[in-house]
Amino acid sequence: MNIARFLIDYCARRRAPLSHLRLQHLLYIGWIDYFKNKKTYLFPDDFHAWKSGPVVPEIYHEYWVYGGRPIDMEYALASLAGEDTAILATFLEKNMRVSARALVKNSCKEGSAWFAIYRNGEGTNRVIPKTIILNDAGGNVYDA
Repeated sequence: MNIARFLIDYCARRRAPLSHLRLQHLLYIGWIDYFKNKKTYLFPDDFHAWKSGPVVPEIYHEYWVYGGRPIDMEYALASLAGEDTAILATFLEKNMRVSARALVKNSCKEGSAWFAIYRNGEGTNRVIPKTIILNDAGGNVYDA
C-alpha cells in the first residue's frame, strides 16, 4: 500500500494525478522496472489478470471509488526505504504522463504475461505468476 501511496502522492504533487487504471498499470511496470534495477520485488503482493489488465486487488479495493477520475489524495510520505525513493522517482519521471491507453496497450498486448493468463477471460482473477512476469519483462516494460 505504501508504494501505491507514494506513486499517487508523487504524481499529484507534480500535477500529473493518477486515475485508478493508470495507478494499476504504473504499479505493474514499476514493479518490473524495480526488479530490473534491484533484483528483488518492490512489494510481495500478486498481480491478478483482470479484464483491464494486471491488478493488485488490495489496491483496487482501496481506490475503486475514483473510477476514471484522478485520485485526489496526497500523503505525507517523505521517502521510502533506502534508495527506493530515487528508483521510483526516476521511473515516474519517465512514465507518469503516459496515457492510460498506452499503458494498457503495453501491459495487455498479445504475448504479454497478462495475455498468457487472462486468455480472453478464461483466466479472469487468476494470479499472474511472478516468474511469467519476469520472463516477459525483457521487452514489455514501457519506456517513454
